[in-house]
Amino acid sequence: MYGARPAVQVWVNTDSIENVSKIATSLEAAANAHSAQEMKAFVIWTNVKDAPEKALAAEIDSLAKKLKLSKVALTFLDKDAKGAIDDYMINTSDDVKNTVFVYKSKKVKVKFVNLKADDAGLAALGKAITTVTG
Repeated sequence: MYGARPAVQVWVNTDSIENVSKIATSLEAAANAHSAQEMKAFVIWTNVKDAPEKALAAEIDSLAKKLKLSKVALTFLDKDAKGAIDDYMINTSDDVKNTVFVYKSKKVKVKFVNLKADDAGLAALGKAITTVTG
C-alpha cells in the first residue's frame, strides 16, 4: 500500500503523446527529487475507445523506455478495470485530455484538468507537488 505517501496520478483520455511525455518526464524528476518522501507517480490511459490492449501495452512500454522512466509507472485500464473511471470520477469527454490528481494520505490536494505541459503548466504541477512533499 502507498498509505500516506505523496503521489500524483495522471489520467490520460485524449491527450497527445508529446504532452504526456513532458508530464511523465517532469514527474520522473520530481519522484527522484522527493525520493526521501517515497513519492509515487502514475500515468494511466483510460482506453475508453477500447484500443487493442496488446498494441497499447507495446506503445506504453516503448514510451517508458524512450523516456528512461524508472520511478513513474505507465499503465492503462483494461476492459475489466473500467470501473476505476467511475470510482475516481474521471471525465472521459473528448474535450478532457487529462486529469491530474496530486495527493497525500489518500486526500487530493490539487487537481488539474487539461494540464498543458508548457513552462507554466509544469511549474504549477511542481508547486502542487511541493504541497504534498514539503
